[in-house]
Amino acid sequence: MSFPLTPELLGHMWDCLRKMPPFCKWKLPPAVMMEFRSPARADVFGEFRAPNTITISASLHGHFDTVFKTLAHEAIHVVQFLDKTENKNQHNADFLRKAKLVCKTFGYDFKGF
Repeated sequence: MSFPLTPELLGHMWDCLRKMPPFCKWKLPPAVMMEFRSPARADVFGEFRAPNTITISASLHGHFDTVFKTLAHEAIHVVQFLDKTENKNQHNADFLRKAKLVCKTFGYDFKGF
C-alpha cells in the first residue's frame, strides 16, 4: 500500500513530529518556516539542506511509518544545524546520541535509523 507523498503532507507530518518528545524540546521551526520536497528520486532517501529544506523521496517511500522515520532522522540534522553541533561527519556523536533517544522513544531499530 502506498499514498501520494506531497510537500503539504510532509509539512503536516513535520508539525505533528515537532510536538512529540523528544522533538518538542528541541525548538524545531514550524512547517511554515520549512520547505519540503518530495521528488521521485531514487538516489536520495531523505536529505536536509540548510537552512530549511527537507527532501524525502516519493519513489522510495510508500508507507507512513517509513516517511515518519525518515522525517525524524532529518529533524535531527535540522536541530544540529540550529544548535551548530553538525560537522563534516554528518552522523557525529551528537547525532548518534539524539538518534538513540528518538529510536528508544518511538521503538525504531537504531541500526536502520
